[in-house]
Amino acid sequence: MFLSWPGNAGAVGVLPASVARSAALVICEDRQGSGVVTDIERGFVLTNGHVVIDPANGSRAETCQLGFVQEVGDTPVSFYQGDVEMAIFDPVTDLDFAVLRIMHHLSGPPFVFSSYVKVNAFASVEDAVTVFGFPSGQTGLTVTEGSVTGFSRGTVLTDVPITAGFSGAPATDGQHRLIGLATRVRYVIDAESGEEGILDYGLGDILSLINWTDGAGADHRTFMHHDDDRLFSSSEPVIRDEQLGCSYLVRTAASPAVYCLLTGDRRLVFPDERTFFSWFPDYSEVLYISDSDLARYRLIGAVTYRPGSLVKIISDPKVYVVIDSFGTLRWIPDEIRARELFGEGWIGTVHDVPDAFFPAYEVSLPLSGGG
Repeated sequence: MFLSWPGNAGAVGVLPASVARSAALVICEDRQGSGVVTDIERGFVLTNGHVVIDPANGSRAETCQLGFVQEVGDTPVSFYQGDVEMAIFDPVTDLDFAVLRIMHHLSGPPFVFSSYVKVNAFASVEDAVTVFGFPSGQTGLTVTEGSVTGFSRGTVLTDVPITAGFSGAPATDGQHRLIGLATRVRYVIDAESGEEGILDYGLGDILSLINWTDGAGADHRTFMHHDDDRLFSSSEPVIRDEQLGCSYLVRTAASPAVYCLLTGDRRLVFPDERTFFSWFPDYSEVLYISDSDLARYRLIGAVTYRPGSLVKIISDPKVYVVIDSFGTLRWIPDEIRARELFGEGWIGTVHDVPDAFFPAYEVSLPLSGGG
């Protein structure tokens, strides 16, 4: 599955050669994408999960080919084997990441690995964005530019034209720090043909990759480096001010349940009013639709509390802070730390999550204690 880039979007922008050398052409079986070197000591490369995992059948490549260039405009001539360390391709949560490791030299002149890109997990609206990679249909390393316009459900919203192509290409800020990867972010399977259709494209937020990795029990710092590690420590939760990503809020006349409709004929249910009001001030945006129209949307899970909310389950005294729109949680280990982060009245802001809905959340690394 080779992806193409439209001819009017392949502009070559300004990118230092040192950053260009961190870009990788990624070829896994018949799938082509891009990637970025994030650690040169151990040779880690980040790319999209759907480049490594075949979306049609879920099979995963064990090795890929990685090609490298000296500067913008060059076509890769130095190729290395890349072993797959981790990969996820989940159309339900829009997680689409993979970690490869550079192994032995395959062909072309040996490449001197002297550059890697550090991570910025604190991107903000209006930050500059540069996307660079190897879209098929273009010759050489291609660059396009824009800015951050917002954040929604694990996606960096941007005016950079992200369409078919650049899968896994790094997106960096104005200081050339990694903030995301170009990706197909929403998917749908045609009910009659069974074929996948692509609905939208964007940038997978690097913070989603961090949260997924840590939640899976692997420390993300094994294969990437923060620009300022003090800003991303176990004592401070990084909370993204995200949108929920609903196309519409709806309910039917037969039930009080409110749903968030997502692209790709998917829906999430709000488990209760408190969860709804953590996202929205009132019901003014909720529309009524018929039962048959609602049934067209596949129920994929429950909405979790808005990032920054404090939650616990009734059967357990542990208090967690929600750090993203997927319901990733970090445990607050003591009252001192809770007061430091959320003030003296923190305990009055804790929400009880029914045990039945707690599986919608994912527990990640705990915060460090206060003192």
